[in-house]
Amino acid sequence: MINEASFASALLETFSLPIQACFEHEPVSEEKLTAGERAVLAGLAAPARRDSWLRGRAALKRLQASIGGS
Repeated sequence: MINEASFASALLETFSLPIQACFEHEPVSEEKLTAGERAVLAGLAAPARRDSWLRGRAALKRLQASIGGS
């Protein structure tokens, strides 16, 4: 399995731009979602899609925190 550092290196090699990668295997807690994110989540019916979306949100939130976002 590829890790974040290897993936980021491959992206740098491919695009010649520093790109930070972030992978999450666990979904973000629904309590940490904004009101807008909760509204999007409510519209996702399939459990697998909800889980995937929540893991994507977890990755985004960790990436935002690592670059100083909120």
